[in-house]
Amino acid sequence: MPTRPSPSGSTGSRPATRTRPRKLWERYFRRLVGLARKKLRAAPRRAADEEDVALSAFDSFCRGAKLDRFPQLHDRLDVWQLLVAPHRPQGS
Repeated sequence: MPTRPSPSGSTGSRPATRTRPRKLWERYFRRLVGLARKKLRAAPRRAADEEDVALSAFDSFCRGAKLDRFPQLHDRLDVWQLLVAPHRPQGS
């Protein structure tokens, strides 16, 4: 069975959740900021900005990965979908 590319760009059986956070940061942070900027463009400026949104998404992802909450995480698309997914409040 062929392996899918990992979020770090390599192939092999290494799960995306074990990829080093720095590589994920380098690959996705600017994209997250850009997406947040687009979504926040029409909103009035608040204390939080697009970088805060991206930092929060990345932090949530890394914490969840560390706790093995993403068993179906196989490739870059899976990572991106988790990073941009709307967050649900605790307990919902």
